Amino acid sequence: MGVIQLVYFVIILRLMPSVSIYTNVTVIVNGIVFGSTPHIATFGGTSYQISNIGSVRVMQRKKYNPLAVIIFLLGLGILAAAMVKSRMTGLAEESFSMAATGIAVVIGAFLLQLIWPLRVYVLVLRTSGGDVDAVVSRNKEFVSNVQKAVEQAFVVRARQARVSDT
Repeated sequence: MGVIQLVYFVIILRLMPSVSIYTNVTVIVNGIVFGSTPHIATFGGTSYQISNIGSVRVMQRKKYNPLAVIIFLLGLGILAAAMVKSRMTGLAEESFSMAATGIAVVIGAFLLQLIWPLRVYVLVLRTSGGDVDAVVSRNKEFVSNVQKAVEQAFVVRARQARVSDT
């Protein structure tokens, strides 16, 4: 799979005597704890009050493909070697094919990046301080599950507010 692996995802619903529903969500990924209660959502070492989160969404972002970066650097190396060889021999014609190969490899790296970028999914929290990237993972299902857990905490918090108003 990806670098980040989901160790476990537990949702516990329990009915309290006051008829309020508390939702506890705990996710542990590579030793980092992500949690959500009706009042607080914790991502890594940062906690957010549910009441201060205006919205939550999952975004897909593209990152550099490591293979494309390596191929790009290889192409630059070939091109640099062709330039050095041309200056040392004084004959540009001898290193022309090497320079053309370097340029073709660089162009190929750009095309590879366009066709096959690395995709990551980001859980974005909208707070009064702006948008915050709470969770970043290559596993879309994991990020979507964390989003659902925070949305469930929104629902539980709204129910609690209605019960306390009456």
